[in-house]
Amino acid sequence: MDVSERQRMLSLPATLESARQARRYVLVELRRLDLEELADAAQIAVSELVTNGVLHARTPLQLTLRTIDDGIRVTVHDGNPALPELRSYGRDAITGRGLKLVAALTDEVGVDPDGDGKTVWFTLTRARVRGEAEAPREWNLDELLHDQQELDAERVADAAVPVAVLEGLPVRLWRAAQQYHDAALRELMLHLAGTGDVAGADRVTAATAAQAVLAATIARAIPAPVDGAPGRTAVDVPVEVTDDLAAAALVLQDVLDEGDRLAAAEQLLLPPALPEVVALRDWCCGQLVAQANGAPPVPWSGHEPSAVSRPTVPLPAWDDGMVVRSGRAVLAVDDQNRLVAVSPAAARLLGWDAAALTGRRVTALVPPELREKHVAGFTRHLAGGEDHIIGVDLELPVLRGDGAAVTVGMRIERAPAAAGRTVYVAWLTPAA
Repeated sequence: MDVSERQRMLSLPATLESARQARRYVLVELRRLDLEELADAAQIAVSELVTNGVLHARTPLQLTLRTIDDGIRVTVHDGNPALPELRSYGRDAITGRGLKLVAALTDEVGVDPDGDGKTVWFTLTRARVRGEAEAPREWNLDELLHDQQELDAERVADAAVPVAVLEGLPVRLWRAAQQYHDAALRELMLHLAGTGDVAGADRVTAATAAQAVLAATIARAIPAPVDGAPGRTAVDVPVEVTDDLAAAALVLQDVLDEGDRLAAAEQLLLPPALPEVVALRDWCCGQLVAQANGAPPVPWSGHEPSAVSRPTVPLPAWDDGMVVRSGRAVLAVDDQNRLVAVSPAAARLLGWDAAALTGRRVTALVPPELREKHVAGFTRHLAGGEDHIIGVDLELPVLRGDGAAVTVGMRIERAPAAAGRTVYVAWLTPAA
């Protein structure tokens, strides 16, 4: 830790200990400046920015604090040009709220890209902590994304960097996979921090950096949200490929596979990734490595979950009697998107044999054109706690056993299972 007296700058390494050092530094500075009433909000905000820098930038950080009218301006600079994102995670999410928290606590928050990295900053005044200031301004990254695109274009023009193309990237599924991977990497880092596994933590930070670069590159190629778009939306995404990025892609793949193994062993809060998410990340990472070595692009062509090598997750310990003995049409689904119980009435409604349907993935009941949307939505729920369809009356198309699509009424409820697992119970009615 190196503090410059003249510039009031703190140099921090890319380790989890840096967040605590940053909080202590800010408290000492505010006391020196007779601004200690700002300490609670400032320490929380700087802790979030430094933690994000450690987990996602994986470079040394420079923290500065200077006074402004009635308050302070705090900056955290890192050497990773990938921009931060504000995401809409659900109320049960275990991650994804840091920047929203910073925005809620401070007067202004922003990020200034510089081509070699970025500076994330906030301002905080006495008026804000006393509740006298106006509501904080929304953080909008549209202008910053435009600026970053121009910087990227200049960099590409100045350097002959090989470009790989992710052909036919499924946008909706990628966004959901990105959200899951962010949550998994954060959990892995926290898990390893408790074990003292320094080498493992270094691998997770390397994987996090690779994930951040991929996410930022793809976000700039597809800046407009597509979740409301009909059908399957896919794009071709060019990615600058260096030897370092290709190597990082292999680390990312390995680390996320290890996360799945730990999740399957119930050592993480998240369940393992769904097979479609595993297939997509394997394809992305594989394409970066292959094209870096001169191979031509291979377009994304969908997934075959049965062909994906991944940990076997046992069915949750759960009493299925309420389903299998029910006189109503009801299904139960576990956190791996598998049908774990089917009532006789549901089997008749859907034209399936109950025993043949039990154990299959829910995608067996989802029309092909909606499967990607279904998997993406379920993945976002697992990673971010989104629950827009829980406890809501729905009408959805489902596939009968004979392949015909029919519309049914559906209401989904959560039911806790052993060891922190979750079962989802869906009550079905024939559509009016």
